[in-house]
Amino acid sequence: MSTTLFEPKRRAVTTDDLGNIVLAAKQGTPVLVRDVAEVRIGAAPPQGATLRNGETVSGTVIMLKGENGKALIERVKAKIASLHLPQGIKIVPFYDQSFVIDGTIHTVEKNLLEGFILVTVVLLLFLGNTRAAVITASIIPFSMLISFLGMRLYGISANLMSLGAIDFGMIVDGAVVMMENSVHRLEEKHGQESPLESVRQAAYEVARPMTFAVVIIIAVYLPILFLHGLEGRMFRPMAITVCAALFGSLLLALTMIPMLASFSFRKGLPPKLAQRQEQGWMARMNAGYARLLTRAMDHHTLTVVSSLAVLAIALGSLFFIGTEFMPRLDEGSILVETRKLPGVSLTDSVEISKLVEQRVRSFPEIQDVVIKIGRPDFATEAMGINEGDTYLLLRPTKDWKRFHNKADLIAALDKETEHHPRCSVQLHATDGHAH
Repeated sequence: MSTTLFEPKRRAVTTDDLGNIVLAAKQGTPVLVRDVAEVRIGAAPPQGATLRNGETVSGTVIMLKGENGKALIERVKAKIASLHLPQGIKIVPFYDQSFVIDGTIHTVEKNLLEGFILVTVVLLLFLGNTRAAVITASIIPFSMLISFLGMRLYGISANLMSLGAIDFGMIVDGAVVMMENSVHRLEEKHGQESPLESVRQAAYEVARPMTFAVVIIIAVYLPILFLHGLEGRMFRPMAITVCAALFGSLLLALTMIPMLASFSFRKGLPPKLAQRQEQGWMARMNAGYARLLTRAMDHHTLTVVSSLAVLAIALGSLFFIGTEFMPRLDEGSILVETRKLPGVSLTDSVEISKLVEQRVRSFPEIQDVVIKIGRPDFATEAMGINEGDTYLLLRPTKDWKRFHNKADLIAALDKETEHHPRCSVQLHATDGHAH
């Protein structure tokens, strides 16, 4: 009986191990890998490329979850400024998300300021008293302060999604009711009871219905808190912020408004205001409303049928409107996606992308073009060498001459690139990309 012992296979670990691999044998003489090739450690085959007026090197800053984007970008800029680069080498950013962040903050600040001014002017017109309008409008900044506390409690940052849905009209609803009833009772009970007692009784009269009204508005936003996925991450901060602002407005309307009203009108209303009679457009508006209300009450069947008809039309319109729940955030630039045949080489992919770059650079509205092909060494994007992202950096809209908006520019670019013979091209405005 004979026994054959098999030596276990060894793995190639070093370059010498690879060189000693037998490829073939001629008359008992082995032909090794090192006999036909040079075995050495070299660079990994490239899986991507970056073009910007020729091939270049690009880098991407990846933000950790929960970081402050604005603060991170400032730290990155400070670090880049402190680098001592070799002569002839420079770092030129092609996508800076701080422009989007700054633009968003500016939009939020502008909308909040304009909303505050508008609400104050409307209150002044309808309340007819400067002190009453100022007191009522003062609830807005204090309610915003309470909403900021709620945002801080839940770790929500101030951005377009969290603050963009705040409606100052809803915030001052309770305060308007409280102030209007206080002024009305001060007029009605002028000389019969003290101003402090008039304000106190006016607050008692409207506290309960006003609370129920605000709670109903808050209840409308509660389902948003139970959204999941991307919708939940985007809209839950908005719901929390609005609910916190409404809760703050209710608390302030029940406490701060009566206190300020009693202090402001501690001597009662001025004689002219106490004896005021509604005149002009307000009187005509009230008279018209009274006539319409009387007719509606006298013809209750027609009123109910008309209301049901309006409801049916509103429900029917749902079949003709879009159902997209996600908003579009315009980040200012345009992203062109190119796809070649899956078996294309990296060299051919680069040459095809250069042709695309030449076509889109012919538009004077485009300031610069950067193309990223494939994936970087650290595979943050799962793209093959047959795929590429082309970033079109636009000039300010005020400098455009041929197009009035971005949609027209995208349509022209689509027409220019749709007949490319060696790849398919898709264009869309960047929304939500963070590179």
